[in-house]
Amino acid sequence: MKFKAKSPIHIGYGSKLGIINRTRYYIPGKTIWGAVTAILARKLMNNYDKELYGIVGDLVKENLIFSYFYPSREETVFYPNYTTEGFGFGSKENGKIVLTKEKFEEEFITSYISTALKKSSKTAEDSSLHEFELIKDKSNGKETIFTGCLFVKEGNIGDYSVNFSEDKPFIETKDQSFSLFDTIKNIQTGGERNYGFGWLELQDPKIKLDHVNLYSSDISVDLKDLSLNSNEFSALAHVEKNSNIKNIKGDLEPLVGREWNKRGAGQNINNAKICLTPGSKFKSMKIKIGHFGIWNN
Repeated sequence: MKFKAKSPIHIGYGSKLGIINRTRYYIPGKTIWGAVTAILARKLMNNYDKELYGIVGDLVKENLIFSYFYPSREETVFYPNYTTEGFGFGSKENGKIVLTKEKFEEEFITSYISTALKKSSKTAEDSSLHEFELIKDKSNGKETIFTGCLFVKEGNIGDYSVNFSEDKPFIETKDQSFSLFDTIKNIQTGGERNYGFGWLELQDPKIKLDHVNLYSSDISVDLKDLSLNSNEFSALAHVEKNSNIKNIKGDLEPLVGREWNKRGAGQNINNAKICLTPGSKFKSMKIKIGHFGIWNN
């Protein structure tokens, strides 16, 4: 599954560095989930109903699992990669990285600086200068394509359901049915959306029914139960750490987020999970792709 970046994208990450708001260098599955939930809820809504966002969010969470999406050019997907030669992005057939961190940032990362103005003097307001990093939508005339996977199963939450027709997923209620792919043709994701950032355009999704290789790596997914098969795993998402995870090479990160509840968007803070970061290497007996594309066993 591929999305073309129609504008730069900011995926907020960690604390500020001075005035700089950092970005992740990829789009987590949960971020895509949030964007898809918002657009589907608005599609289904006759009158404003904030509780519908929770219902649709659960429908998407249980039946549509989005993997992590990484910048790509042509057939190369630039996922984080820890190797003996250092930290980089992408992987060649010989196991070496394609781009070093410095080269990746030169190719894909930029920033935007803004400040508030005083109405009286039209000069910069004190302490209002801020800068945030962005993933570029294009560089050197080349468009940025985000590559990932969507895993779909049929199911329902109340009167709302996900079903297949002619091997394509549809969202259905008692009164209407519409194509998922048509509805998410254009989505806006990430932060700083008021500036016009975060727009993605879906590119001709291809349906597969048996196995799929993730990002041209040696990891394959059994679509019947979303199990992963490999001798040593390269984490292509956050991986929940537990006693079955061995021989870790890479980094750990507490993963925490804000979610919907009855009071509205971002009013519920979920429990932090200690996870391996994307790009880490590890060994485990069995791994599955769970909610929001996070790996667990």
